[in-house]
Amino acid sequence: MSNSLIGGLPGGLLRPERQALSQPAATAVVVLALAVCALPYGFIVPGAVIAAALLVWSFQRPVVAVAMIIVGQFLLLDRTETISIPEIVYGAYFFGFLTWWFVRRVFVDGLPVAGHGVDRVLLAYLAYGALSVIPSLVVGTDLLGWFREYLTVATLFLYFPLREILNGEPERRVVFGAGALLVIAIAINNMVNYGLKAAAANYLWELLGARQAANAHFLFPALIALGALAVHLEGPKRFVAAFAWLSVGAALVLTFARGFWIGAVVGTGVVYLLSPRTVRSRAARYALIIALVSTAGVLLFGGDFSGRLLQSVGDRLVSSGKSLDDISLRARFVESQAILERSLWSPVVGNGVGARFTFYDVLSKVTVTTPYSHDGYLFLLFKVGIIGTGMFIVWLGWVLRLAWTTSRTAAPLGFNAGMIRATAGIVVGLLLITLTSNVFIERASLLVMASFSALVLSHRSPYPRRGDSNQAGSINTVIRAR
Repeated sequence: MSNSLIGGLPGGLLRPERQALSQPAATAVVVLALAVCALPYGFIVPGAVIAAALLVWSFQRPVVAVAMIIVGQFLLLDRTETISIPEIVYGAYFFGFLTWWFVRRVFVDGLPVAGHGVDRVLLAYLAYGALSVIPSLVVGTDLLGWFREYLTVATLFLYFPLREILNGEPERRVVFGAGALLVIAIAINNMVNYGLKAAAANYLWELLGARQAANAHFLFPALIALGALAVHLEGPKRFVAAFAWLSVGAALVLTFARGFWIGAVVGTGVVYLLSPRTVRSRAARYALIIALVSTAGVLLFGGDFSGRLLQSVGDRLVSSGKSLDDISLRARFVESQAILERSLWSPVVGNGVGARFTFYDVLSKVTVTTPYSHDGYLFLLFKVGIIGTGMFIVWLGWVLRLAWTTSRTAAPLGFNAGMIRATAGIVVGLLLITLTSNVFIERASLLVMASFSALVLSHRSPYPRRGDSNQAGSINTVIRAR
């Protein structure tokens, strides 16, 4: 009998004294486990042990942890006014991983967290947001209100582990593959839920009322990225990307979120402009084919429902319900005026994360006190003042500049070229969308910002990792070369 078969014990044999000890020990462990499980709620103990083992295993493999964080967003699609069990579990895992990663990187590996100017600006913004607890308490915001809102802002901390993970090509495909799984699940969820609600619709307004607006934060960047990949990839992969693009596009349409429609169109236009001539001509051919096939499919197989759906989409796009839209527009102006006036109380420092303002809502005809504003720029100005707003805009603008310049020199085709050009389109779209839908405080959009900005920086300035030699020199070489 070989040593490997019996655990490599000395002499190649299981000694009698060890055999005599191992059997009672194994029996004792089994009996103890059964006794614990027999207790009230005793089943929690083995479950907790298994969960802890999985936790440690995934934390030691950051790419696995990040993939689980991305896919886990699906658990948070159904929002509730109170904190749900899935939100608690997700939050514990998310911040547990972030804590573990930062401690390992700084105290174990002895590596810096910020290796590029973009990293330092984002870190300064997050630190400033944490310090905003001081003005928050001064203006009367409760500590819990500050904490809950800052937890959403802290989603951007994931940018730093992503900077390290996305240095490797296989890791990039795992991370964005997890994102693809999430988007596919969201698209299916949107279409199924909309179909169930719209099946009973008798009027156009009922079709609009069945929309799934909240999920647009993931569908909008996915549409731009898949469109870029469909014209940048070769072989069967481009057809897979094109089919996924059609599915995600249909799901985005069913959100009836006009701001995200416009952002997707503008972002796709940015990708088109940044692409080389061969890619642009391919994109034009694909767009023509898709338009003809889609139109023919709707006319031949759509029936009455498709006609009503297209009419409701058209009405939503051009805002045909003028009286309602005028009231909605007026409500936004009143909200913006109120938060701007409150921002002037502390324009430089801000009122702090979690701060609230009051305005009269002309839609519901009640006075509302809320921490949320539809205009993302006014939201930042109110919360973190000119200082914090400047940091955040500089960070996003710097990422856009790097994505833009890298796109001009990147290879004409390929996964990385498509994704970098898509990043530029996504950032431009986000900067436009946030005028009417505040993506600066949406967990989903912040996760998108962290992921795609980290991708761009991984190309321009590889993140120092344990075991790398001459890290500073290699980073400077890459920057100069590009």
